[in-house]
Amino acid sequence: MGFWGKAPTLNRLGILWDIHLKNITKKNGWNFNWKSEFQDIQKEVYKLTIVNNPSIIQGILSISIFDDHVYMNLLESAPFNIGKNKTDKALRRYIGSIPFQESKNDN
Repeated sequence: MGFWGKAPTLNRLGILWDIHLKNITKKNGWNFNWKSEFQDIQKEVYKLTIVNNPSIIQGILSISIFDDHVYMNLLESAPFNIGKNKTDKALRRYIGSIPFQESKNDN
């Protein structure tokens, strides 16, 4: 199985759009203010979905890209991916590796 555990098989990364924000609220179990992250022009906000079900957001990531590095501002799994009954155990490790991929792509 290795360090990364079982990798999410059909996940895909996409840019978070303002239309997604209506359901990404503390009232719906999210911990961070993603609207604030989204509105900050120095940050890029991404969502992770499953290819077969792109309407369900599995997790969200906010990064800032600089000339010499990529900074991960926030990372959050969807409320249903937290705790004992989470659906995707490898999600945080997978989505957390994205800034490293971005920094490699810029070189």
